Amino acid sequence: MRENALLAAVRRGHPRGDRSHGGRIRTERPDELWGTDAARLWTRVEGWCWFFGAVDHLYSSYYI
Repeated sequence: MRENALLAAVRRGHPRGDRSHGGRIRTERPDELWGTDAARLWTRVEGWCWFFGAVDHLYSSYYI
């Protein structure tokens, strides 16, 4: 495959830079690093409901 130039291109690194935070969660400016999660909850009235949360790590504030 190499002799006939049929190998796929190899991407080195992530196109947006290093994705790991190296143990540092706080940031210097807003909107640099966000954490998100979702959970499914059972309620008697509505049945299954979804909760989606997001955290801006500058303020550690929660947005629902």
